[in-house]
Amino acid sequence: MPDNEIDQEAKPSGFKSYRRIFRYADRKAWFLYSMSFLAATVSILGIFYGWKLGLVCVLAALPLLLLSGYFRIHLESKLEEDTSTRFASSAAIATEAVLAIRTVSSLTLENRILQIYQERLDVVAHQSVKTLTFTTFWYALTQSITFLAMALGF
Repeated sequence: MPDNEIDQEAKPSGFKSYRRIFRYADRKAWFLYSMSFLAATVSILGIFYGWKLGLVCVLAALPLLLLSGYFRIHLESKLEEDTSTRFASSAAIATEAVLAIRTVSSLTLENRILQIYQERLDVVAHQSVKTLTFTTFWYALTQSITFLAMALGF
């Protein structure tokens, strides 16, 4: 059922965001279906073409690739979520200063606002180094599993 202007005014904003999430879930399910069909097809062709190497790659490399891909996506989404959470306070300071720019300039608070913003960014940078070290180690491990699977197949 198409949305027209009358329907859009009657619907709350939560419904629109729910619908957007639902569409994303549909795309995610379609992508998962397509990738699983592609993996099954490639596995069958690999076993048909060279059954010994095909079995080794399908039984040894494919599960590792799938797990590392899932873990990589999980790491990226967690990193994005953590980064947005950390930068929320500094973004709030910047937004408040921009919205009240006349007050800030009339009271000559530019240097103080910049100092507060810099302090918040320093805290975020210090916290991010620890998390990024942990995340990049596991991300590099998942990337090396991909190279391992390619080397095994070669």
